[in-house]
Amino acid sequence: MLKETEKEFLKGYDQSKYERPSVTADSVTLTVRRGERRSFRYDPENKLRLLLIRRKNHPYKGCWALPGGFLEPGESIEECVLRELYEETGAKPSALFPLGMYSKPGRDPRGWIISEAFVTVIRGDTEVRGGDDAEDARWFDVSFFKDGNGRRKFRLEDGETVITPDEGESDSLAFDHARIISDALSMIAERVRHGGHIYEFLPDKFTFAELQASYEALTGETEQSSNFRRKMSAQVEPTGQFTSGSGHRPAELYRRKDKETDI
Repeated sequence: MLKETEKEFLKGYDQSKYERPSVTADSVTLTVRRGERRSFRYDPENKLRLLLIRRKNHPYKGCWALPGGFLEPGESIEECVLRELYEETGAKPSALFPLGMYSKPGRDPRGWIISEAFVTVIRGDTEVRGGDDAEDARWFDVSFFKDGNGRRKFRLEDGETVITPDEGESDSLAFDHARIISDALSMIAERVRHGGHIYEFLPDKFTFAELQASYEALTGETEQSSNFRRKMSAQVEPTGQFTSGSGHRPAELYRRKDKETDI
């Protein structure tokens, strides 16, 4: 008897033998907003911000959620997350890197749906607007704090709404998005501490004060300027250029030594 070829095997293969889940992609979209410099004596505070959409339809109608949606035939999961992000918010990221897959049974009341989550980065201030099945889209400021047991937690605020997830859960956020956001913020903070991803949030040329302010916004930790400069000096190099403008002293501009991206 002749051995069955792969082509013959695939021709007779029954795809209905195993039930297949639907697949979605979700985007934890982050930016670091630079505050105004009011004096050369004080560096402006940087704010880490997270982009959320308000769901227009059930399930979780009216709840805040991460931009995202279903994978369409013929597209990759990366193409899906970028398409959904643009359709729902109008945002186009400058960097994209994977976070992980979320497949806990019951995570979506519509059925067996697994999601691949990504962190996407927006450089600078970007106006967003709700589109497609998003009723609204807004930037939320992210702040970190420790509870009575010393556990690191985060808070989301946009001036009207305050969201403080507990143990990766929140009634204000749809699906398991509180858990996804928590995982993303932890991953980013850990990688920034080890020299990765921070440069995705900065312009090509930046001051040491901007570098430190972004570091502190992303990690939620305060650093002594002299210690921080020693820690990061091996990663950056001076450009020979300085900031310009009235009201403050010129500061030297630096750039990353390694031009390769973290994607």
